[in-house]
Amino acid sequence: MPESGNSSSKTGGRHMCLSCAVVMLGVILILGLTVFMIRNPKITVLPTNVAGAVPSISFPLYKIEPNVILGLHLLVENRNRGSFKHSQRQILVLYHGQQVGYADVGVDQIAARGSEKLNCRLTIATQKLFSNMTQLSLQPEKL
Repeated sequence: MPESGNSSSKTGGRHMCLSCAVVMLGVILILGLTVFMIRNPKITVLPTNVAGAVPSISFPLYKIEPNVILGLHLLVENRNRGSFKHSQRQILVLYHGQQVGYADVGVDQIAARGSEKLNCRLTIATQKLFSNMTQLSLQPEKL
């Protein structure tokens, strides 16, 4: 008789351990899919200023193309519970699929649930931009 009581005690302990494991797995799954879910940072362009105009000279045809340089101020808000670091990057500006400008962004670290202001210089090749303006004037319904 004592042996049958001992086996039911072992079975009850196994069921308790299994139910605790299922509950813990459920809690981890819920936290992982809600609270600790990775979100993209929110990027806001703050008021900018014109830093200058620089001519670009092509020697084979002696063509001068003015470039406009804008001082960009970006606010990057990290909505995650962990910090992240980004490396040196180049942002491309496309207009109708053609690259018309670029900006270099330096290395920085954004704290968890924090925000950081990034300063970069955006160079726009006005000749490339204005060469595509004919598409803008011919397609007013797409505006």
